[in-house]
Amino acid sequence: MLDPDVAEDFLEEYSSGNLSSRDGWAPVDKVDLFFDKAENAVGRQNGRIGRFFSKFANLLTFNRRNRPAPPEESRKVVLNDPEANKRFRTNYVSTAKFNYWNALPKFLYEQFVLRLANVYFLFVGILYCIDSISPVLTSSRYGQLISVAFIITVSLIKEIVEDTRRHVEDRRINRLGTFALGSKGEISWAEVKVGDILRISKNDAVPADVVLLHSSSEDGLAFVETKQLDGESNLKVKATLPDISEQFSEPEGCLTAEGFVESEPPNPRLHHYYGSITLVGKNEDGGPAGGATTYPLNIDNLLVRGCRLKQTDYVYALVVNTGLDTKLMRNLKPKPKKVSSTESKVNFLLIFPICLQVFIVTTLTILNAVNCADTQSAWYLELSDSCTPLDKFLRFFTFFCTFANLIPISLYVSIEVIRGFQVYFITGDRKTIAFEHKPPVRLEVRTSSLTDELGILTHLFSDKTGTLTANDMVFRKC
Repeated sequence: MLDPDVAEDFLEEYSSGNLSSRDGWAPVDKVDLFFDKAENAVGRQNGRIGRFFSKFANLLTFNRRNRPAPPEESRKVVLNDPEANKRFRTNYVSTAKFNYWNALPKFLYEQFVLRLANVYFLFVGILYCIDSISPVLTSSRYGQLISVAFIITVSLIKEIVEDTRRHVEDRRINRLGTFALGSKGEISWAEVKVGDILRISKNDAVPADVVLLHSSSEDGLAFVETKQLDGESNLKVKATLPDISEQFSEPEGCLTAEGFVESEPPNPRLHHYYGSITLVGKNEDGGPAGGATTYPLNIDNLLVRGCRLKQTDYVYALVVNTGLDTKLMRNLKPKPKKVSSTESKVNFLLIFPICLQVFIVTTLTILNAVNCADTQSAWYLELSDSCTPLDKFLRFFTFFCTFANLIPISLYVSIEVIRGFQVYFITGDRKTIAFEHKPPVRLEVRTSSLTDELGILTHLFSDKTGTLTANDMVFRKC
């Protein structure tokens, strides 16, 4: 819950008119700044337990280099001063599910916590290995554990194949090239740092959140395509600040500029941005003139990571957010384990055979105990050693192992194999290949565990034309 003192301070400023435009800040930017502070205030009130589970979830989800940074009030990016900007994170990103340090615990968690049958089979396998419980005393009693290991291995191979594709895609993105002014020259996206001034050419993707300094267009405009961000195919117009565009028109001017950018803290709001750029004036000799001028910045001056420059030869832009601090990556929430409705039903239906098994085993254990009591007087049968209270208790687990096959151990393996064939047939279906593209575009299955969900779809919702159609407007009649 939001602290009443924070809300009261905001209302006091609003009623007193302190949210009016001043110092280059628009009223809406003041409101955004309040909500940033409010979000931080809420975060401080979550308590130790909430913070513990939040950190634990982050450990299982993010790479150490991609872990979210602590919230900032604002960030100050100094022009042409790498030392002052080195505290910010790198531009390396990873969307893979597993990493070398969390792969084993996370995989075992998904296999034995989210899949009830695997826990059951492991429990039965352990019982088979205990001499006083196992109904089989030969080496074949280890077959249950071998079967469980085979099931886990099949699932592990599937996860490795799918996550390898994610790592390959991450590596491809991180190795894309861009041009940084100065001594760096051509660098990869992963090497981009806060404070770098980039030269982004026509049709190039933007590697980080950058503030537009100069555009090759005479009117100072730049057009970007944001299809990867919001699905919109129409171009968005961005603009440089007319008062500073000329100063950054040449690489020399960019590399000798002095000043800093006061930017909003990293957040996921794609259509909101506030900040300011302060430049130190220079005299004719190139030295500082002693004065500084501040200019306001808004969303029209920001190019977001993932957008693509169009109809503009090139722009010069200053990097203000990198890696997980970019607006695009802030919108990528940790992906929970997706469990299909089929798998959920299987987990639920397994309760019934388990209950039946427990009922049968309990009945046989009781009958065995009654039989032991009736035969205690038959001293000539020498049954005293097998009718102790401990033996009667262990007999329950012996019967449990005997009736373990009520639940087929190949259940999940069969499901995984079927899904593998489904992926093969979906991606190989020639009717779904878009041959009009060069090269042809095939269907891509991103989550093989959800292929069976296609069979229960009844409605498809679309927000605009072209999402589900070719968007070809053909004149019919008038």
